Amino acid sequence: YNPRDQLKAYPVWGCVFVGVRFFGLVVVVPIIEESFYRAFLMRYVMAPDWWNVPFGQVNRAAVLIGTLLPAAAHPAEIFAAIAWFGMVTWLMTRTKSFWDCVVAHGVTNLLLGIYVMTYGEWQLW
Repeated sequence: YNPRDQLKAYPVWGCVFVGVRFFGLVVVVPIIEESFYRAFLMRYVMAPDWWNVPFGQVNRAAVLIGTLLPAAAHPAEIFAAIAWFGMVTWLMTRTKSFWDCVVAHGVTNLLLGIYVMTYGEWQLW
């Protein structure tokens, strides 16, 4: 879906669409994905009473789940996704900060969005 072509006749709506898309890409998606994968799932893999597992504490199973499961959601870019999610898992273990992971995710998505808009690689949306 190329918003430049589809919304050419409606420039205001085109700007609104891109603005909403970037808000979702940079703010909403990072918070939701990091909340699910890192704040919940990785800790749940370690213990059913996951709320007692400190954020940033991991074991092998948690690292594998926290890297491979979200990467599987990006099958077209699987190798890049494995590397990226692995780096964010490393960031989580180093800083023990949920918000560092959210910011890293948001910045990456912002750069990806700028790349998509600049080069027209719409399949990456």
